[in-house]
Amino acid sequence: MKTRVKWGIALRLGLLLASFSVFAAILAGYYTFDSSRERLQGRAEQALLATTHVLARHMQAGFGTVARDTAFLASVAASEQDKSALADVFKASLVTHPSYLQIRFIGVQDFGLEQVRIDRKGDAWIRASEDELQEKAHFPFVFETLALAPGEVYVSEFGINHEGAADAEPIPVFSMASPVVRGGQVRGVVVLRVAAQPFLRDFNTALPVPYGFYLSNRWGDFLVHPDADQSFGFDRGQRILIQESFAPVAALIDGRQQEVVLSQPGTDDEEARVYSFVRMPYGREGEGRFMVVGLSQPLAAVQGEVVSLGNSILKILLVLSAVGVVLAALVSRAVTQPLKAIVQATQAVTLGRAHATLPVHRDDEVGELARSFQDMEQQIHRQMTELNASRGLYAVLCGT
Repeated sequence: MKTRVKWGIALRLGLLLASFSVFAAILAGYYTFDSSRERLQGRAEQALLATTHVLARHMQAGFGTVARDTAFLASVAASEQDKSALADVFKASLVTHPSYLQIRFIGVQDFGLEQVRIDRKGDAWIRASEDELQEKAHFPFVFETLALAPGEVYVSEFGINHEGAADAEPIPVFSMASPVVRGGQVRGVVVLRVAAQPFLRDFNTALPVPYGFYLSNRWGDFLVHPDADQSFGFDRGQRILIQESFAPVAALIDGRQQEVVLSQPGTDDEEARVYSFVRMPYGREGEGRFMVVGLSQPLAAVQGEVVSLGNSILKILLVLSAVGVVLAALVSRAVTQPLKAIVQATQAVTLGRAHATLPVHRDDEVGELARSFQDMEQQIHRQMTELNASRGLYAVLCGT
């Protein structure tokens, strides 16, 4: 024989109140987590963007340092006519700056023949002999620099070094040049060639390991990419463009925006990441040249605070749910206890037994019910008393 579970009003009311409490806690926790997640992720993305801006400013400062060194060396060449002394100054500059690859003074005569050239060969600095000096008048860093005013600096695009000796290493470089003016006449140019990788390493080595560093020229060709095979594709006869890998960056190339933040889903080989790119002015003021600087970070790192927040909210949610259940049980008991007392009194009256005091002092509906029951009980008691009295009188009269 099956036993039927008795769902009393106390149990049902307790479950109902507990359900409302838990549902309210879950709803509040969800909306708190959802709004906080968006704010935290937005803050993390803005922090990544701010880091990218700082990196771009540091790079501009680095380019500015090279430009000042180039202008200084040009001023030295303008005042120092002794080639050996000038070569010593060039060599000292190479010793001081590990990223400087080559410094040379190129005259305006003899089709731009090099007058002094110092090359870095590993850890050594070698001055080119007279037979090794070459004509360079046809290169932009010569004929464009000759048109500049004293103190101005020409800045080349980044490219692969194919100039010089046949055994020269084809590495990424860029050049800066400044005119050499003596007695009001342009006598030549000083050209400072910089190895791009050591120069850029000074900026991205300070970045934490999860960061990815990106750099492109004004056309979008990758100059720096976490995957080295993506860099300087134009030197291998192919264009690997940043705007093709990250479509929103096209707005930076076109000049419609100055900064972009985006996210890309993960693949089987790579995790999801968030990216920030900024447009960095490059070269002489007024030229309108620029580079695109970018950083990436795993989306999991950006959402790390979100996960921590979710765990905290879950713990709070469990505590609130437990408190809600306890409060529901207490409220259910407080509401149903007087009703139980009235039920027990009803059963006692039916059996003719005494019962506990009814909650007649309450000012709510339960108090009204208790008072009504008490009045009914008193009325029944009076009627029973009168009935018994009538039966006694009738018995007396019949006996007579």
